[in-house]
Amino acid sequence: MDLSAMLTNDYDYETQQSAFTYRLITTPKQGTVAQGVYAFEADLPTGTRDTLVYQVGEVRGAGDTLWGGASPGSADQTLPRQWHLQRSLPDCHS
Repeated sequence: MDLSAMLTNDYDYETQQSAFTYRLITTPKQGTVAQGVYAFEADLPTGTRDTLVYQVGEVRGAGDTLWGGASPGSADQTLPRQWHLQRSLPDCHS
């Protein structure tokens, strides 16, 4: 799962999402992240859920990022080798 999909829930009228980035606050427990892609560990049963806590930020310049509040999201393995990402709480930052 490409973690940049988390950015689709956020919008900025000035940059139209072009300056958004994200960072993970917690380490996944049921999978791994490599090069911005989350993958469940092999052979986990359907219905396995992992929680990812992350922040979305707006890059304003080199070394200058305005970070929003932390948001938990869940990754669910709905079928073998398939998943979906769902935000657990609504975005509270502007």
